[in-house]
Amino acid sequence: ALDIESENTGILIPRMTQAQIDAIANPASGLLTYNIDLSQFSYYDGQWNNIESDRQTRDNHVIVKSQADFPDPVAGIITLDTNTSYQLNGAIYMTNSIDMNNATIYGQFTQRDALVMTTTTPLFKGATGGTLRNIAIAGSAGVATKVFELASNPAGAGGPQNLAFQSIIINGAASVGTMSGYGLIFFDIAQFLNNVDGITFSNTGVVLLNAMGWDGSNTGTYETFIGSFQLIEQQSGFMNVTGTNM
Repeated sequence: ALDIESENTGILIPRMTQAQIDAIANPASGLLTYNIDLSQFSYYDGQWNNIESDRQTRDNHVIVKSQADFPDPVAGIITLDTNTSYQLNGAIYMTNSIDMNNATIYGQFTQRDALVMTTTTPLFKGATGGTLRNIAIAGSAGVATKVFELASNPAGAGGPQNLAFQSIIINGAASVGTMSGYGLIFFDIAQFLNNVDGITFSNTGVVLLNAMGWDGSNTGTYETFIGSFQLIEQQSGFMNVTGTNM
């Protein structure tokens, strides 16, 4: 149907950011774009998919389509492989806790790539650091779920541990949870919805909070700080406080 010949040039596919791609109205099946945020081609077949190139291929990268793609749990805890990136592909239903072990869990679409808590076991538990990026964390109806139960030892082996969270949504937890003893805790763009209670920080070196959004659907105390800190800095964001919420 179309035959283009050249010996010294090529075809340039439209280049867009992820936000621009997501904003395309009613994309046709087979529509092709180049995602400049990910340095990958993206095509549409009911949802946007990325074509992985050699540039993105890494030995320390795992695609997660179910909990079985994580390492096997030991005594109820899944210890991630250190310095490894785990990419969520859709909703992952979790029955065990995760020890981040300085690994990264990330998604491409925050609204679609999620960890869903199905038991009362805390989702993240342990004393190590790690990174969460572009994912949602969801509780289950009728289950008293807790997201974080993290307590690090700054004087332990390897020195202080660090936590970094970027572009995450936490929805429907009985408690967002607790974090203590870390060298650095960094939240950048976090949305909290329908949580029964908030998060408690304690005895941490530096806590940096940017664009924390607490919707009025949350109850309890949104943020609590206990003990000693080197620095607490909070920028932008909002807290929609209703009734007796704090």
